[in-house]
Amino acid sequence: MISVAGIFGNEMIFQRNKKIKIWGKTLEQKETEKIIVKFKDKEYVAQLNENSWKAEIDECEAGGPYEMEIICGEQVIKFQDILIGEVWFAGGQSNMELALRDSDSGIEEAENADYEEIRFYNVPKVAFIEEDENPKGSWEKAKGEITGTMSAVGYYFAKELYEKLEVPIGIIDCYWGGSSALTWIGEEISEEDEQVYASCQEFMKVINSKTDEQFDKEMKEYNDEWTAWDGRVQKLRKENPDILWEEINEKAGLCPWPQPMGRKSPYRPFGLHETMIMKVAPYTIKGFIYYQGEEDWNRSTFYNKMNTMVIRQWRQDFEDESLAFYITQLPMYMAKGDVDDKNWCVLRDEQMKAVKENDNVGLAVLIDCGEFDNIHPTDKKTPGYRLACQALGKTYGVVKNFDNMYIDKFKTLRNKIRINFKNTYGKINIKGDKILGFEVSETGRAYYKADAILDGDSIILQCDKIDYIRCVRYAWTNYGTVNVYNKEWLPLAPFNE
Repeated sequence: MISVAGIFGNEMIFQRNKKIKIWGKTLEQKETEKIIVKFKDKEYVAQLNENSWKAEIDECEAGGPYEMEIICGEQVIKFQDILIGEVWFAGGQSNMELALRDSDSGIEEAENADYEEIRFYNVPKVAFIEEDENPKGSWEKAKGEITGTMSAVGYYFAKELYEKLEVPIGIIDCYWGGSSALTWIGEEISEEDEQVYASCQEFMKVINSKTDEQFDKEMKEYNDEWTAWDGRVQKLRKENPDILWEEINEKAGLCPWPQPMGRKSPYRPFGLHETMIMKVAPYTIKGFIYYQGEEDWNRSTFYNKMNTMVIRQWRQDFEDESLAFYITQLPMYMAKGDVDDKNWCVLRDEQMKAVKENDNVGLAVLIDCGEFDNIHPTDKKTPGYRLACQALGKTYGVVKNFDNMYIDKFKTLRNKIRINFKNTYGKINIKGDKILGFEVSETGRAYYKADAILDGDSIILQCDKIDYIRCVRYAWTNYGTVNVYNKEWLPLAPFNE
C-alpha cells in the first residue's frame, strides 16, 4: 500500500524540459513489490527510502494531455489530463494571496476566463499539522468562476506567459496573509545569521512561555474581536461599496492585529515552511514569484538577509539551485496618521540588494503603485504583468526590453546634477507635466525637493537651497507620487545615492 504526495492529481501540469520528480509514502509494502511509474509509454522504477519513495520521469517537451499510473502490486493510482508546460510557484503573504475575484475587475475577468491550459493548485492553508494529517488540494483550470479563487497576481502572471510562450502554464499558489519571511524558512538556515536568528528567538520565547490551552483561549478572544470588527466593516461596505479605508477605520475601528503567538500559530518562525512548503517540494518547477515584506517593515534594516534566506531555502527545498526567483518590490504605502519613518524605503532598498547579491533573481518595481491607507491595493494586474516581464526577459528571452529603469551615474555641477540611467530603451517617459520624486542634499541629512528637467536620456536636477549637491534620492518615501518611466512604461526604481 502506497500514497502519493497531495500535489499530484488530475489536470496537473508538469514542467517541460526538466526531470519530473514523483514521490510519496510507503504504508504497507511487501519486500518483493516494486513501485513503478508509467508515463508516456515508459516505465520508471521508484527508489525506496524507509517509509518513502521517489521516481524521476525523463525530460519532456510541452504537450498533452497524458495519463500517469503508479503501480505497487495490485494497487494502481491513476491520474488523467496531465499537461506539460511551464510551472511557477507563487508565494508570500496577503498581496499574493489576494484572490482574482477581490481585485480590480476580477469578477468579470474570472467569469470570462476560458483557459484550458492555464491551471493552478492552491496549497492547503495549514497552520499546524497534527499527527497523520495529510490535507490535499486539487489542480483547477482557469475557466469560469473557479478562476476567481486564484491569486490575482499569479493569474495575470500566468496569462501573460501563456500568451507569449503558447504552452501550458501551471501556478502553485502558496501564501498566508500577514506572514513574515521568517515563517517560510527552516530553523537550520536561520542560525546562519545572528540578527535573523535573534528575531526568530524573540517569537520562540513568547511561544514557549504559554501552554496550548492559553494560546487557544487567546485565539478565541482574538477571533471574537476580529469577527465583530469584520462584521462592522462588511456592514459599512454594504451601505457604501466605494467607502475608503480612512472612513472604515474611523467608523469600524482599526483591524485587530497581530494575532496572539503560540506553538500552533501560522505566524511562528519556520511554521509555514513545515506545513506548506514541504508539502509540495520538490515538485519540478521553473521558478518562483514572491510578494512579501509588509509584515517585516520593523525588520527592514536586515530584510535582505531574510529575503536571501528564503531564496536559498526554497531552491534547496525544490532541489535546484538555479531556479529563477522574481521579487515584487513593495509599492507605496502609509496608513493614515503614520509618520513617514522611511522603513518601507529601507525595505525596498533591501529587496534591491537581494537582487544584486543573488544569481538569477529579478525585481518587479511597483513604486508607482499602492494606495494610501490600504495595504492591499486592488490593482493586481500591474504586478502580475511586471513579474511576467522579468520572466519573459530573463528566463525565456522572448522579450527584449523587459527591465525596470535604474540610476546609472550622476555628475554634479555645484547646485546642479545630471543623472544618467540604465534601461531607458531610448526614451524617458514622464506622466504629467512636471517630474516628481527627486530630492537632493549637501550633507546626506537634510534633503530638499529638486527641480527636474528632462534632457534626452538624462534628467538635470537643480536646487537653490544648497550650494553643492552631494547626495540624490528618488521616491524615498513610504508614500508619495512618482512619475518617471522608460520607453516601455516600466518605472524608475527608487534609489538613495
